[in-house]
Amino acid sequence: QKMKTSIKTFLLVFVAAITFHSCSDSSMEKQAQHYLQEAKKHADKGEFDQALANIDSLRKNCRQDIKAREAALKLYQSTELKRAQQTVQQVDAKLQQINSEYNKMSGTVSSLKKQGIATAQQLEAFTKMRILRDSLQTAFDTECAKVRFIKQKMSEQ
Repeated sequence: QKMKTSIKTFLLVFVAAITFHSCSDSSMEKQAQHYLQEAKKHADKGEFDQALANIDSLRKNCRQDIKAREAALKLYQSTELKRAQQTVQQVDAKLQQINSEYNKMSGTVSSLKKQGIATAQQLEAFTKMRILRDSLQTAFDTECAKVRFIKQKMSEQ
């Protein structure tokens, strides 16, 4: 009698646990799909930070949903690629502008230096322009390397 009650209790707890686990899996899948849909929506709008935040939430909150995590990885890579490409375009435009200004300033400052009449302010402005140009060039090179790396990782999958 006592053994039958123990077995019934065990079976009841076991069935409840299985039911709870399957509900929890279903709920997690729904949550993961929600995060993925939101991330795609934001990525399509060019709202890369929001897209990546949704992907991060999916990765943290839906660890067991492997399929959703795999889809999130692909979306993460494509979102980062788009963001890096956009940054390359922006930095390139600014770099071209600064290079043009730097080249003009370079001719003027060189001429003034040869004549010995370049002021400290002109030399300082020229130095700051060179630093800005070099910083932008470094940012451009870094973003280009990021684009190449992401494309390489995407092609390996």
